[in-house]
Amino acid sequence: MYFSSREEQFRILLKLSLIALYILVAYDFAILVAGYFAIQANIAESLTSAALVRNVIFLLAVAELIATYFVKISMLKKTKKSTAGDAAKPGILPYPDLLRITIVIAAMCSAISTYGLVLVLLGNRFEILLLFIALSLIGYQFFRLRPRDFERDDTSSN
Repeated sequence: MYFSSREEQFRILLKLSLIALYILVAYDFAILVAGYFAIQANIAESLTSAALVRNVIFLLAVAELIATYFVKISMLKKTKKSTAGDAAKPGILPYPDLLRITIVIAAMCSAISTYGLVLVLLGNRFEILLLFIALSLIGYQFFRLRPRDFERDDTSSN
């Protein structure tokens, strides 16, 4: 399904972003509850090298954020190239492509909060989980699709 105009595409894009954000917040809330109950039940095992593991997982989360940016750019370029040959609707991405990109961005950002839960289960403090959840939500806000992602390429191709 193609959109009839850019305004319709941006309206649908906003709805997709909000739905993905609500799903991500619900997932992060579930992770938060699971981490809280894991700490209360003393399920967490204390590691002797907890600081090293925490730092490695934190670097993994930062690498995931960087990868999210590059995956987003790559998916946008690939989708734009595939729709560039369609003379009927130039520059307007179809709905399934926008949905796919939004789902991938939300899934990659949700993995970050899962890393925080892993750290809590390995014996780290609850505040570490909150840090990873915040990183997950902030990452989604930075990398979600926006109208400017499409306007930038339109001006650079002229």
